[in-house]
Amino acid sequence: MASAAPPIGGAPLSGTVTEQGTNITLSGVRVVALHAATYLFAASATTNPNDGTYTLNLNPGDYKIAFIAPTGRHNGTPARTDAATTTA
Repeated sequence: MASAAPPIGGAPLSGTVTEQGTNITLSGVRVVALHAATYLFAASATTNPNDGTYTLNLNPGDYKIAFIAPTGRHNGTPARTDAATTTA
């Protein structure tokens, strides 16, 4: 599926989700962008099942990015959700 163009003045944020330690790409991971100041929802995407990639199209601003495992577990243990701050 082709992704939509980023908003005017905005930027696409792309990456690949991999398993720590093995670098195996992970499919089905939900990538969520929240506005950094308010934690309101901005955008989300699910990683590609073939290569673990994702793209979020964001307006200019600061965001918290969270990565959420589809089942809440990974390899039998509770999955950790990490968040990072980025600027588009």
